[in-house]
Amino acid sequence: MDTSKLKLNYDQYAVELADGSYIGPFKTWGQATVSKAHNSGVCIIKCTGIGELQPDTHSDGTVTDRGTISNPKRQEESVKKEDTVGQPIITEPVRESGQVTYTAKHAEVDAEAAERVKRHEEHVKQFGIAMAPPIYAPGFVTEKLGGDNFHLSHKQHREMPMTVEGLQGIKDAVRAEKRLDLTLHPQRLRMLPNGLLYRVDGAKNPDGTPRTIVLEGNGLRQLCARMTDQFPRAAEFLSVLDPADRAEVFNKQIVKVDPDYEFKARTRLSANGMRSVYAVVGKTYSTFDADRIAEVLSDPFREMQIEFGENAPRGLALYQPDDSSMRVDAIWHADSIVNLAAGDVFKAGLRFRSSDTGGGSIKADLLVWRNLCKNLIIIDNASVEVMRKSHRGSMDGVVVDLTSATAKAQDLVQGFAKDWGFLRRTPITKVQIFGEQYKDVYTAINALLDAGRIDGMTATNATVQALLASRNAEPGNESLADVINIITRAAHEGKFGIDKQEKIERAAGELVPVLVKAAHRAMD
Repeated sequence: MDTSKLKLNYDQYAVELADGSYIGPFKTWGQATVSKAHNSGVCIIKCTGIGELQPDTHSDGTVTDRGTISNPKRQEESVKKEDTVGQPIITEPVRESGQVTYTAKHAEVDAEAAERVKRHEEHVKQFGIAMAPPIYAPGFVTEKLGGDNFHLSHKQHREMPMTVEGLQGIKDAVRAEKRLDLTLHPQRLRMLPNGLLYRVDGAKNPDGTPRTIVLEGNGLRQLCARMTDQFPRAAEFLSVLDPADRAEVFNKQIVKVDPDYEFKARTRLSANGMRSVYAVVGKTYSTFDADRIAEVLSDPFREMQIEFGENAPRGLALYQPDDSSMRVDAIWHADSIVNLAAGDVFKAGLRFRSSDTGGGSIKADLLVWRNLCKNLIIIDNASVEVMRKSHRGSMDGVVVDLTSATAKAQDLVQGFAKDWGFLRRTPITKVQIFGEQYKDVYTAINALLDAGRIDGMTATNATVQALLASRNAEPGNESLADVINIITRAAHEGKFGIDKQEKIERAAGELVPVLVKAAHRAMD
């Protein structure tokens, strides 16, 4: 073995394989086994005993010849190797994703890492986010455990759903409830011994019995809170009574309410098919429910899925029927970092929250996660509120506010994208879609339409006109993202009807992974 070609970092070790490529480094001498192959095709082998390389059988059936390594400790030097594939492997162990590359010494300040930390800190300040200072000097390179924890964090992040998928789930769940708001005079309400509500002046069933509605726990609490003179601190008391006793107390007190007083009862279909009151709000309550929020956010997050591919934002998407609250996280995680250090920002994004029961505003916060230590254990999670809209007055500006919050998150992440190893947007002319290449976005959409790949759309004159209008309103830059944007805009603004609109939106969502794969092939 020609050791003149082998230049290693301080106390790290590597070996040269029979084909002339390098493997390693191993930080501790003795037995060191890494099971996976590097993406350059270099096989990982087992190293046992000082200076000795044992043969190993690889996944392709080949066996590495025995070899030796001499003088394992060398000063830090660059590796120069001719006629080999790629550069020598410097990271340990080899990762499929969530890669930290160490080119500097652990537990020392690296100038380039320090510059990156300072640059990112200044970038974050522009958004009004105040981060905690690192415990170690900015640029202090993490230990090996830091790289391992980064990989674990990245792995856990990749196990979360794409944000656009979570938004679709929330939209489907809320719309399945078939919500309906009713204006009621509480003085005309009565409760049956089984706990069901009815109106004394309401509709009747064919057998003459009154039509009833379920009163959910939250509905009962909010109803009592709006009539404190008749039901002072009564919600908890009523909720523990047997239904018949509850009905008796309720009916005695409800008749004392001002007959002109009215409120808005928010209702939905319950699991047994009956309509239920899940919230009681004032008459001036302005509706902008979770499904509409999800619908507004779906378009920009579909575009991000195409732009960033597997690095697109992911996170928890949670709808709680008990209190009709929603939380959606759109978090980006660094895919790779060189010399992960104290002070590095490695995650950033956006969190949306809302409640459809009158108990909260529509809110959005920008978020960043910063490493403060040498092992990626002490982490600062800093945030700033970028949107808050109460359910009062006109809700016309909510769409603009949600879109603006999303754009701010994109701007925030763009400041890290290069250092995080993210892919960029791909022009339509550089890719093949279903095996075909197109000169522009509109030609590609027409081909998808003719091939029947956009469910809910057929090649009619009205469809063509809707697509043309959408393209003129959404000119874009002839990228893959524009394909989705034009189709979804046409679905919203064309006269397709709600059923077809949802089919078209779903079809556009199904196109996203196809276009992501096309973008990745173009980047290879």
